[in-house]
Amino acid sequence: QPLSAINTYLYSAKLTMQMEKYDQLPDSIERIEKLCARMNRIITALRNFSRKSSSEISFVSAPLKELVDSAMVLVESRSKREQCIITNNIPDELTICAPTQIEQVLVNLFVNAMDAIAGVGESQITIDLLSVDPKRKLVAIADSGKGFNSDVLPKLFTPFTTTKDVGLGLGLSICRSIMQ
Repeated sequence: QPLSAINTYLYSAKLTMQMEKYDQLPDSIERIEKLCARMNRIITALRNFSRKSSSEISFVSAPLKELVDSAMVLVESRSKREQCIITNNIPDELTICAPTQIEQVLVNLFVNAMDAIAGVGESQITIDLLSVDPKRKLVAIADSGKGFNSDVLPKLFTPFTTTKDVGLGLGLSICRSIMQ
């Protein structure tokens, strides 16, 4: 909650000024600056994400690492709350087409991964580049969860198939449609 933290630091800064302990002010101001920068990243990512529509496919080239980072910002509050470490191992130079759609898929997969690892000791999600050829990049998103039961695998991408207590079972089906 960056706004609550900013209010706390502002209150502390006011008290510091009243007590004339000016040497402590730079620390509060620096923390407020960092929180404002974080809020800006979150708001920008949400604004960009909300403007995007699957029907408006953009085939411009974009750095995949930046798209992964942007998707990570959108799930940042949950990952921090659940102490989930997300590691982006995608190389800087790798570019892809249809960045809007890829970012939507990434957000969905991150949320699914966090659902899968909820309550499991060590919570980690990693994004790795497996292979590259001129027309295809193979990327893996892995989590530290226990995986799917073998009976779910054949129908994993079928609409309304879910292993969650809450959820419609449409996320992976939509992701698959976007990727196709």
